[in-house]
Amino acid sequence: MDFVSLGVVALMSAAATIAGAAEDLESDVGSQSNPNSQVQLAPQ
Repeated sequence: MDFVSLGVVALMSAAATIAGAAEDLESDVGSQSNPNSQVQLAPQ
């Protein structure tokens, strides 16, 4: 594996990580106002 393909893999994994974190944040915010969202907040 050369450095170019290694860089592409690193870039893709970083993009996937950022996208996943953004989706989790959006789900957490949405669950506070929308009970039908994917992520449910545990009752306290």
